[in-house]
Amino acid sequence: SLRGEMVSRREGQTPVFDDQNSYILRVFFGQVSMDMTSLTNLMNHHLFAYDGSPLSDISMEIDEGRLKQKAKLHKGVPIPITMKATVSVTPDGRLKLQTEKVSALGVPAKSLMSLFGLELDDVVNLKNRRGIEHADNDIILSPGQIVPPPEIQGRLSSVAIVGDRLVQTFAS
Repeated sequence: SLRGEMVSRREGQTPVFDDQNSYILRVFFGQVSMDMTSLTNLMNHHLFAYDGSPLSDISMEIDEGRLKQKAKLHKGVPIPITMKATVSVTPDGRLKLQTEKVSALGVPAKSLMSLFGLELDDVVNLKNRRGIEHADNDIILSPGQIVPPPEIQGRLSSVAIVGDRLVQTFAS
């Protein structure tokens, strides 16, 4: 079960259900589960759906208990890339994707990245993207900010891959 509250973004006004930008969902406790088709759609139609996006044609799957992303990287000409990451929670309650393996054109990325002058920044150019940042080879996501409105606020307490789903548990 999900416990939380709906809070208006406009002081003194009630939230308007037809305007998802007029309110925030604060989650105190609950579990959110997403299958790979939904995650693929989120990546293609929301998260990386902007002019100048470094990635397109994204597909998400689970491979050996890790998230696997295939995409086309736009660096001059489109380059097919694959990234594999483990999932965990940061101490401040965000989703951490620890990139373990990156390949481009089917070649492990360390050698290919140096050959093409690519960096993780090029692969996941996340500057100025709300709710997303990266440090070293880790991508840090604020789960409630990367989804379409309404914004969800809550502290992620655990994340796991269960079957074919990414399961996130929120707790105060």
